[in-house]
Amino acid sequence: MPGMRISFALAGIALMLAVGLAGCETAATINAKIFSRGPGLGGKIRALGGSSAKGFIVVSRREGGATLIVNLNDVSPGIYRIVFHMNGNCSSRNGFSAGPPWAPPGGEVKAYDGAMGVDGLLNMSIPISGLLIDPPDGILGRSVVVHDATSSSLDTEPDVRNNRIACVVLNEASEIEL
Repeated sequence: MPGMRISFALAGIALMLAVGLAGCETAATINAKIFSRGPGLGGKIRALGGSSAKGFIVVSRREGGATLIVNLNDVSPGIYRIVFHMNGNCSSRNGFSAGPPWAPPGGEVKAYDGAMGVDGLLNMSIPISGLLIDPPDGILGRSVVVHDATSSSLDTEPDVRNNRIACVVLNEASEIEL
């Protein structure tokens, strides 16, 4: 569906419909662009630790907070955690460069769980009240990391295999090429 333009807030729904209409195609095989009408953050998923993860993560502003939109595909069925991390850096193979899990001042680290079905797609749209975008207390310039399984640690060490399978740096994004 070349040239398709949709807002970040509708990205997850539109992508699910596009995937359904395209038969067995995944988001990675549909030639689409996603445009925002207003300021949004995110981008294309970078696979970590040898995973084959694909998709995108965006955060769009909304009144009173933000909406986290996750499209994950090409990974095994199971439970995945989506967590904001301190550093906007996805360059290390095991995701150590993303730093520790992040929470706003006075807040606590939150993990958002999603189940990957046998269809190979995980689509989530999560409204998060009170989530700030802009620095110094917001998520701009931080990262979002996808963790495999809910029972394992969110921590990691340099060059040690862990459960981090994908990462996105949260920079201003008006267009994401899938």
